[in-house]
Amino acid sequence: MLTDIGRSKIEALAGYQKKLVQLLVRTGDDGVEFVQKMDNANLKKILSFSKNGVSSKKLHEFRTKLVILRKNGILDDDIVKYVDDVSQLEGIEGSEKFVTKGLTTDAKNFKGTAFEADRAAYYRGQTSDIVIEPIKEIDMKVGNKYIEQKASVGNINEGKLKDNYLPSTQRKFGNART
Repeated sequence: MLTDIGRSKIEALAGYQKKLVQLLVRTGDDGVEFVQKMDNANLKKILSFSKNGVSSKKLHEFRTKLVILRKNGILDDDIVKYVDDVSQLEGIEGSEKFVTKGLTTDAKNFKGTAFEADRAAYYRGQTSDIVIEPIKEIDMKVGNKYIEQKASVGNINEGKLKDNYLPSTQRKFGNART
C-alpha cells in the first residue's frame, strides 16, 4: 500500500506517517487513492485535524469517513472545506457532532451536514455565542436566536442560502441549552 503512494509523497508527510498508516490500514486502496489525489497541504490539514473532547479513535473514524465520502463522489475541495469549517468551531458547544455523530458516509447526507457546518462557521466569524443543536429539532442557537437551516439555493459557497429564524421557538423553548 505505502509503495503505491510513492516515496516523495510519504516524505512530504513527515511527522504524519503514524496517522497516514492508520488511515491506510482502515481504508485500503480507497485510502491510497485519497492520499495520492489529495494535495500535500490539504492532506496534512486532514491528518493533523483534532477537536477538543473527541477521542483519537473517533478522529480516526472521522478521517476514514472522509476517505469513504470521496469514494462516494464528494469532491476533495468539499472535504477540505468541511474540515476547515469544523476547525473554526473549536470551543463551540455541540460542535463535536460534526466529527462524531453528524458525519456519515452517505454522500447525500454530506451536503446537509456540510451546509450546517458552513453556516456555523459563518456565525462563528461573527460571535462565539453559538450552541450547536441546543435541542434536537433546532440546528443552532446564535445569541438569542434559534436557527434551523432547511435549504441552500445553488452553491453554498456563493452565499445564497436560507436560514430560518424561529421566533416562536424562542418563546417555546426559551434558553434551551446555554
